[in-house]
Amino acid sequence: MTAKEAKQQFAEKFAAADNNHDGKLTREEAQSGMPDVYAHFGEIDRKKKGYVTRKEIGQWYGLRFKEKQARQLEKPI
Repeated sequence: MTAKEAKQQFAEKFAAADNNHDGKLTREEAQSGMPDVYAHFGEIDRKKKGYVTRKEIGQWYGLRFKEKQARQLEKPI
């Protein structure tokens, strides 16, 4: 999957989960449509607003990716 395809898939999943189309996901909306986001909702919602945005979720995924890369670099060959 290309980066463009991944972004498109993410946008579609977010839109499907965002039941009231306000551009935010509550914990309940995440539970029904984005289980990964639901499982880590507390990490993503750092300001404890009760909702997360596409930007916040994207930043969280980016951080997870960087952490995974760092762990792989630390492994001995």
